[in-house]
Amino acid sequence: MESIYCRICWNTARWKRPTGDACLLETRGNKKPEKQSWVRKTGFGHEEWLFNFDWEINGHHYSYLQPMKSPKFKGATYRIITYTINEIGRYFVAEIQKCSVISEDESREIYRIYEENGWLETMRGQIGNVLGKMKEANFMPYSDPLELLNTSNSGGLFNIKFATKDVHFFFYLSHMLAHIPRNHILYRSSWYKPHFISSGICDQELERIKKKAESYIMAQRFSPEKEIILKHNEIQNGLAKYLNDREFRVATERNYVDLQIIENDGLYFFEVKSYANARQCMRIALGQLIEYQYYSSENVKHLFIVGESRATPSDIKYVNFLNNKFKLPISYICFDTKSCVIDKGGSCIHSRLL
Repeated sequence: MESIYCRICWNTARWKRPTGDACLLETRGNKKPEKQSWVRKTGFGHEEWLFNFDWEINGHHYSYLQPMKSPKFKGATYRIITYTINEIGRYFVAEIQKCSVISEDESREIYRIYEENGWLETMRGQIGNVLGKMKEANFMPYSDPLELLNTSNSGGLFNIKFATKDVHFFFYLSHMLAHIPRNHILYRSSWYKPHFISSGICDQELERIKKKAESYIMAQRFSPEKEIILKHNEIQNGLAKYLNDREFRVATERNYVDLQIIENDGLYFFEVKSYANARQCMRIALGQLIEYQYYSSENVKHLFIVGESRATPSDIKYVNFLNNKFKLPISYICFDTKSCVIDKGGSCIHSRLL
């Protein structure tokens, strides 16, 4: 199987939704229309949903990679290594071990399914949120951004599919990705074009990256400014399974909230943190949850901070203080990822829901 390096636009939401960051970065380059990238022209990139795994069809996630748009790739399967560029440098993002390039017929069928399931409408809303924050930018005129993608010479809104189990992320920390060395071939080009590489060389490079990232994690493990993303995902996915098994209606990454329970009387928000102790988790998550509740157009009944660390007696006293003094409907949950249960002895829960 051939290995290919593919550039994806910069994104600060783990490539689960558009953020507008890539457009702001690529504005600084060549301003001639014929030299501008797609994301500069439109305000968002095809691949900004690349790792939004909420939407799967027959065991596959469908998305788009601009470097793979050539008809010559259709029907083939490749090993894809994605990388990105920001104002600081270039970084490896993730390896997709088996990525299949789909036909136009399959792309149209997936588009139809997305439309039926309401997923396209969600994507349109996410694009609108981004563009609304950048009204001063001069974008290509269009009424429906997704229809623009689907009918452009890009080949459709979807051109690849893969199983989520075949994805290995290289960005371990929320503020650190796997740096690409300055002498690397990927520093010779800024275009969204495929770069073929021999599997042997690719294996060597990725092994060096993994070792470097693992040693960095051990050195930064207890820093209050660093969050281990893989652990975050493990907690989030485990809690979602725990709640689904108890027949709650669960949504993940809806309106930027890590996890929500949707009940008839309102919503219950969960913010996941993977810091070294419960106090750090609460310090970072509290402001986010209050902001989500304030700006939500729906009735938010309760806020849950979720971590893997047990709450100390002082932490429990603090949560009780927030509930009693400020009437803030908030709880702390200690979630045990190994046994996939809530550790109630290490939690402080002020809701009858759990």
